[in-house]
Amino acid sequence: MQVAFAVCAVVAVVAIGLAARFVRLAPRRWWPATVDPRKHALDATQLRRTPPAVREFTPGQALRTPALAVLVGILLCAGTISIFDVVMVAALGEWPALALLIALNGAGRSGAMRVSEVLGRRRTLALVLAVLGVGQVVLASGSIMGGAVVAGLGGGAFYPLVAALVREYFGEERVSEIHGVVYSAKALAGIAGVGLAGVILAGSALLGGTGTHGGSPSPGGNSVIGGGGPVRGTVLMPDLLSGVGHLGGAGLGGIGLLAGCVAFGAAAASLRLRVPGRPVTIPV
Repeated sequence: MQVAFAVCAVVAVVAIGLAARFVRLAPRRWWPATVDPRKHALDATQLRRTPPAVREFTPGQALRTPALAVLVGILLCAGTISIFDVVMVAALGEWPALALLIALNGAGRSGAMRVSEVLGRRRTLALVLAVLGVGQVVLASGSIMGGAVVAGLGGGAFYPLVAALVREYFGEERVSEIHGVVYSAKALAGIAGVGLAGVILAGSALLGGTGTHGGSPSPGGNSVIGGGGPVRGTVLMPDLLSGVGHLGGAGLGGIGLLAGCVAFGAAAASLRLRVPGRPVTIPV
């Protein structure tokens, strides 16, 4: 494991270092030569789908708007659910499902941005969060592979959408600072997601350490360390998702359903987002 981490670290440093040599920041107030700025600004379709900021906000001004608080809340909730899914699927040892979950998590980001050019950022964000919520229900039902596919499609796409909304709501000049405030919610999401998974896994290991599940011998015992030496038991019970009435199964299934409700709530909240300072209806 140490060798694997060391190799990954070297590869990451080399790959990121080489890629960084080709990154250049656009000049201030840069605009593509192929797009007419007046026509773009007055495009009725563009105004309806992705209305621009009414002015340039400072970080302090942005912090006083309800929109920023909603964006932070959405990122916190969705980030917690997404990280929780990755930890739990990995802990269950479902490696093909984990690989698919992570791959779709990344692919969904670019796909969501393309869709948002047609549907608009808010609607696409609501759609992505709803997909994430459906994924939690599927995972809670016990279908790991199916849940990984659905949750993967919604589990990463909200990050670039939130970043785009920050720019469109608060302007271009201070976007990096304001988005830094919003994105800091991911730190809390990481703690919450991993902590929640840890509680579930610890409860399952505790039940498995006795070698029984619901009063009957648990299948396929694995060794867990407890007291003075190895104890036969099940660290991750095969029926972790369906053991209703026990901490492991009921906890994970219940949290899955709760996470789905939270994701749907975040989707509803994203639809109610409004550009700060702009009326609900935009005359075009």
